[in-house]
Amino acid sequence: MSPVRSSLLLPRAGLRSHPACRMIAPAFIIAFNRMVSLSASVPAATLNWTPARDLPEANGLKGMVAGVTGGRILLAGGSNFPVPKRAGGGKTYHCAGWMQPVSAGGRGPWTPLGDVLMHPLAEGASVTTPHGIVSLGGDGGSGMLADVFLLAWNERRGAPDRHALPALPLAVGGAAAAWHEGKVYVAGGDDGRGGTLLWAALDLVAAQRDPAAARWESLPAWPGPRRFGAALVPVAFPQGVRLVLAGGKIGTPGPAVQRDYLDDAYAFDPVARSWHSLPPMPRRALLAVAFSPAPGRLIIAGGSDGHDIERVAELGEGYRLPADAMVFDVATGQWSQAGEMPLGVAGASVVPLPGGGHLVAGGEYSPALRTPQVFVVEEAR
Repeated sequence: MSPVRSSLLLPRAGLRSHPACRMIAPAFIIAFNRMVSLSASVPAATLNWTPARDLPEANGLKGMVAGVTGGRILLAGGSNFPVPKRAGGGKTYHCAGWMQPVSAGGRGPWTPLGDVLMHPLAEGASVTTPHGIVSLGGDGGSGMLADVFLLAWNERRGAPDRHALPALPLAVGGAAAAWHEGKVYVAGGDDGRGGTLLWAALDLVAAQRDPAAARWESLPAWPGPRRFGAALVPVAFPQGVRLVLAGGKIGTPGPAVQRDYLDDAYAFDPVARSWHSLPPMPRRALLAVAFSPAPGRLIIAGGSDGHDIERVAELGEGYRLPADAMVFDVATGQWSQAGEMPLGVAGASVVPLPGGGHLVAGGEYSPALRTPQVFVVEEAR
């Protein structure tokens, strides 16, 4: 893996969240893993990664609430280390937000919105729906949360409204979420003791109509191990859309080892409520960038793979995450290579753009180091 160029390293000074919405917690370092060679039996996909407007927070952010609502791209919250960890700094959680019109395609200026979130929040799940952005769980600095809420743009106020939704069945961070045919699906998550088998769905229309009566519906769990930090993406198969769950990490009581990071993948049929296994990914991936660029194709890029996990402390800021992108092609049933990201990250926020493409914002490129970089990624035509 080639080292990151100096132009990708972060300045240390940056904007700060309002003190009332910032909390400090002991640093949590995710360990990461080594790149494995990819199959060349399927023609390689080509992805274009175009630089967009950097985050206003120069220290970068990981695990933001992100999505599209009311014709705006909205980013809020996230975590970082304003004082470097090597200097004794702790993880800081934010609740400020920014927006820009989707017509700017990520390349316009970010307009500050103040404290969009009611409390500091990072590293939960968020998903764009026709009703707004749904945020699920996460960490507020003092433990995992079960909170679920909808952010919907209010044109009159020029800011998003926050609507409470039924809480998750358990408090988790690092869950995965997806939207499909009126329902929000949530998978896995870290409950503070390791990964879970949480797999549930919420009828969003019913939940908005009567939040007190609506409930999360428990679904049959995937056949693999419990996990957090997985990818969950609706992908078009010939038989219909399937929700593909891939990768993540299992939590263990002792020090993490590379086999804790997962490379398995499964497809859920929301009609039959059944799972079937897919070929494993070419490498392990935790908190990876994941999206479907076109019917029948799934991209998994970056993320942590557990390489050199026993040397994380030794390598320090020289440690880097995988930058390669993998594509699963439904037609062939195989994974292949899809080039590389400009910077390998875990915990980036992925926002679908209505005109096509996806915005990839922030993330962690080395333990406790965030990036402010933002890219628009599109599959080359």
